[in-house]
Amino acid sequence: MNESFFPKRPSAAPKIYAFASTHQDHVGLLKVGYTEREASDRIAEQ
Repeated sequence: MNESFFPKRPSAAPKIYAFASTHQDHVGLLKVGYTEREASDRIAEQ
């Protein structure tokens, strides 16, 4: 089949992540997010 008819898919590997915030106002709550990078790297940014 023609490759232009079925273009290659992007190499993204989406991830859904959740972590407990250490902020005093957010005790007992989870932060939920989406990223196409490593979840641990994204969490470290916050």
